[in-house]
Amino acid sequence: AWGGKCIASPSTETKAGRDILAKDPNTPGSLGIAISEAIEAAVGDKSGKTRYSLGSVLNHVMLHQTIIGLEAKKQLEMINTYPDIIIGCAGGGSNFAGLAYPFVYDKMHGKQIEIYPVEPMACPSMTRAPFVYDHGDTAGYTPLLPMHSLGHNFVPAPIHAGGLRYHGMAPTVSQLIEEGLLTPKAVTQLAAYEAGVLWARTEGFIPPMPWLRWWKKQKKPNRKAGRRSLCSTSVDTAYWIWRPMKNILQVNYQTLVWVMKR
Repeated sequence: AWGGKCIASPSTETKAGRDILAKDPNTPGSLGIAISEAIEAAVGDKSGKTRYSLGSVLNHVMLHQTIIGLEAKKQLEMINTYPDIIIGCAGGGSNFAGLAYPFVYDKMHGKQIEIYPVEPMACPSMTRAPFVYDHGDTAGYTPLLPMHSLGHNFVPAPIHAGGLRYHGMAPTVSQLIEEGLLTPKAVTQLAAYEAGVLWARTEGFIPPMPWLRWWKKQKKPNRKAGRRSLCSTSVDTAYWIWRPMKNILQVNYQTLVWVMKR
């Protein structure tokens, strides 16, 4: 509609992409590689009309996304409820931060609430990576960011449940983990699919795969503690899970498309 075109990364159109392909022609790519290519394309545009704005990780994105949590608070007020647990999938951090940060504010001011960002076990930046200064992209074009990072050269496995498949985590999410305000968790891809099958058969629709990481990580009800309220957020419809879910649920393609798009 806007005259644009989509190019798979890594590509041969940028130096960053060509360098990656020269090292590993079969690389599955990563968000870090794609960011390097996007920055290079924007900076190298001789017309001077190209601008590049990162859609996750950075502080301005986290702030923008908090409208999600602010709206969630108002919705919960309408039913006279406050959550005991906030839980969400975390790849780069913006989707999770959007919901969680308004509640982190409450926790900082004494509210008793558990907040869990959940990531894929194959890309465990929060649960296994050190808190260091690192580049936000593979080629090292970005400034150094203080974050939990597996290393900007790390290329995550090409898994379906990997979300962004990003080597780092948003600096603000990383800092809140360091301060003990967030408790990160990690889930394997198979466990996420098991949760997806349970959810689809119970609720009648297939949720996005990154979202299933938090669903799998939910605690079993604590009967001694009584009823507990949980608040979570989903992500955009993940069409890339159709084929594996089709095989698991043993439904035909037409049925699956209807479930995803209804």
